[in-house]
Amino acid sequence: MAYDAAVDQGVPQSLIDMYAIHAIKTDSAWYVEHGKFTRQRIADMEDAALSALLPRLDDLLMEMETKIGPYVNAPITSDERWEEFVKTLPVYSFPRAEVPVRQEFCALERARL
Repeated sequence: MAYDAAVDQGVPQSLIDMYAIHAIKTDSAWYVEHGKFTRQRIADMEDAALSALLPRLDDLLMEMETKIGPYVNAPITSDERWEEFVKTLPVYSFPRAEVPVRQEFCALERARL
């Protein structure tokens, strides 16, 4: 159902292939037990899907950002939003702690110099 909808909507084939292999890997034992795939074939399919997807990843992410921009307002979705979000966070601080140093330690350190 999701596969068919993605194909109908023109989702790039590399993303569809990645979705399909993810679905297979969620229960790969079933596919192996029923003779649909071997574990090696599943690994090869994943490698092929990733190899096709990774060169286009930046373009796909940029395209996705332009399409979902009006619907997503999570700060982590862009560098600009993240910077603005970080500026709103409270800053907690405390006075610097002074640690007393024993005098014999200071003399020993001067002796090493």
